[in-house]
Amino acid sequence: MRRDDALTGFSVDLWNALAEKLKVSSRFVDLGRRSDDAQLEALRRGEADVAISAIAMTPLREQRVDFTIAYFDSGLQIGVHPDGGGGVPGLGFLRALPWSAIGDLVLAGAVILVLLAHVLWLVERRGNPGSGAATCAGLPRGSGASS
Repeated sequence: MRRDDALTGFSVDLWNALAEKLKVSSRFVDLGRRSDDAQLEALRRGEADVAISAIAMTPLREQRVDFTIAYFDSGLQIGVHPDGGGGVPGLGFLRALPWSAIGDLVLAGAVILVLLAHVLWLVERRGNPGSGAATCAGLPRGSGASS
């Protein structure tokens, strides 16, 4: 990043601190928005002694140049609108929920519940005399209605 023809940014600040600590003078050469490979090629040709930026370390590049230990690891970052993208504040997370999966789980739970209820009814009707009627005819007796 440039501000009044001076380079700025994390890597520039880090290099300036290192140069001060090592008591060496340095001069920046701005290669513009050229690729990492262009910076590494400038190193290979001897046009630069150091390349600083977010250069991806790959096995092929490590065969051509020496890298320092990585000094910055940003990881995966995801930017979102502060209010969750609109709607009711604080409830934006509801859009991110996997509703189809939740619906599948609720449906599966209901099916399992109905199946277990029928298994229980089949087991119980054998032990209760007079409850051998068909399912629909036995419902009033099973619901607490007196006979």
